[in-house]
Amino acid sequence: MAYGTVNVPGVTGAELEAVRKIAQAAKETAEAAQEAITEMTTKISAVPSQGGVPTYNGQAQSPSWNNYDPNALEIGGTQSATDAGTYQVTFTPKEGYKWEDDTTGAKTVNWTIGRANIATPSQSGSLTYTGSAQSPTWLNYDESKLTLGGTTQATDAGTYEATFTPKSGFKWSDDTETAKTVQWTINRASIATPTPSGSLTYTGSAQSPTWANYDSGKMTLGGTNSGTNAGSYTATFTPGKNYQWSDGTTTAKSITWKINKAAGSLTLNKSSLTLSGGTATGT
Repeated sequence: MAYGTVNVPGVTGAELEAVRKIAQAAKETAEAAQEAITEMTTKISAVPSQGGVPTYNGQAQSPSWNNYDPNALEIGGTQSATDAGTYQVTFTPKEGYKWEDDTTGAKTVNWTIGRANIATPSQSGSLTYTGSAQSPTWLNYDESKLTLGGTTQATDAGTYEATFTPKSGFKWSDDTETAKTVQWTINRASIATPTPSGSLTYTGSAQSPTWANYDSGKMTLGGTNSGTNAGSYTATFTPGKNYQWSDGTTTAKSITWKINKAAGSLTLNKSSLTLSGGTATGT
């Protein structure tokens, strides 16, 4: 029997039709499989994402990418940068490829350079009042990374506040970027406690003691600092705002001083007295 242009002896038409249908089904199955394979190889299953975050170092840097196949995707946009911040690149499927959602347009992806961590500055060493303007020395302060503000110089003893603000590319270790306030101090200068110098003796007139270690520019004199009669008196000394006693205190100290009694005297207008039988009394 003839089937098309082929004669197959001993095979009926029904049998040939069955074979034809089987062949057709096999062809369709093969085509479907090829189409599925083609579909699998040309579809891009995931949009690339940044792999890890580089930290600002003053040099140009580029990110690494997850799910990026340069054979399937064309990359564009900002692919390299120096400053900390967020940048954008685009990924566009090359010819023969498309996204999982069957689109072929460019997709925009953000990538980041993180700020570098810096430590909070603190005062290094100590300052003591000298009468001249002074500025502290700072630990962990780098002017290329931080902007210094607030009170950075002072003369009088006391506590002051400076501010430090991270510059572009930097942040504090707690991930904040706003200004931090840091206190610094000028300590009071130490002074010795005054003591009476020399001695005073009653004269009938008002007298005041002489004081060792007394400087009116550094302390205030109070209490009783003048007396007439012999006896003990108490003066007080209070350190000025820039001074403290050598024991570290700043409250008034009471110091006792005295006027000694004057030596007694006796004047006689007759230096001798003679008594006899004729003169039994005399003055």
